[in-house]
Amino acid sequence: MARHTIGAALVVSGLAWASTAMAAKPAITECDRLAAHPGDLRKVGDGIAWKNLVPETAVEACRAAVKNNPKNPRLAYQLGRALEKAKAEDEGVKWYEKAAQSGYPMAMYALGNYYSDGQNGPRDIAQALRQFQKAGQAGEPDAYNSIGQLYENGTGVSKDMAEALVWYRKGIESGSAFAAYNLADAYASGNGVPQDKAEAAKYYRQAVAKGHASAAFRLAWMLSKGDGVPEDKVEAASLYRIAADKGDIYAMNNLGAMYDSGEGGLPRDNAMATEWFRKAANGGHTLAMRNYAGILARRDDPTANAWFRKASDAGDKEALALLHERMLRYAPLLYDPFE
Repeated sequence: MARHTIGAALVVSGLAWASTAMAAKPAITECDRLAAHPGDLRKVGDGIAWKNLVPETAVEACRAAVKNNPKNPRLAYQLGRALEKAKAEDEGVKWYEKAAQSGYPMAMYALGNYYSDGQNGPRDIAQALRQFQKAGQAGEPDAYNSIGQLYENGTGVSKDMAEALVWYRKGIESGSAFAAYNLADAYASGNGVPQDKAEAAKYYRQAVAKGHASAAFRLAWMLSKGDGVPEDKVEAASLYRIAADKGDIYAMNNLGAMYDSGEGGLPRDNAMATEWFRKAANGGHTLAMRNYAGILARRDDPTANAWFRKASDAGDKEALALLHERMLRYAPLLYDPFE
């Protein structure tokens, strides 16, 4: 769960007019370093991704920070996040509630996720919707996206794509990259709206501008194929790289294929192609496993067969057949996100 820059206004009174200025930014604590959410607009410091959060040290640091500053909702929220990662959800939710009561948007958002996921009990969608709406009104735009997803997927509510689109648009107005991505997907597939690839590309671009990796990957695909937009392989290669650098394994695969063929203004570079296929394969992308095996087989690398078998074990029905063919001319395949 979770996402948010402390900015306080200093109101100058005693004059016929008022001016505001940003208060000094709070000093960063160990709790901020170890438990802040990267997407929290009110965080201090850079934040740390969920997968990198080490609960033991984060919980200890945040308990100390809260003890020193018990009325700080940012620190209370971050203690809740650390406890959640430590699988102490019951205690964690109490800290989320404490922070939410002080008006901290990310804590409200975390509570919405807690109730919608049904952690430690049955789902409470009514409570989730209340918390998401409060979070959105308090300044957490992704909360509106979460409401949209509940309606799109029919999670605890009647499936209603029209209602989902209302919330996605509200999220976009508030600045949510996830809402822009989901609305783009709706236009790309014609889900709840007439299919319109140009509109899809417009909203993917909005999401890309806010750092959404999967949006960069999908827009790159559209540009590489001229799918609803003018073909532009150079921009496609750039977007694949953006998404790949953010950890998108599908973009890694397609970037590898572009290096292999020398498309998109990239040099034809076997070493770079091999490296991106390797990263994507190690990330679990089945097609990348086959491509990595094929590019290894082209140079008679003895490890190629093992990767063909891994691809087969992961569900690639054609991978084993390739074991028995000469791979000197193997051409890596692109992954289509819209198939």
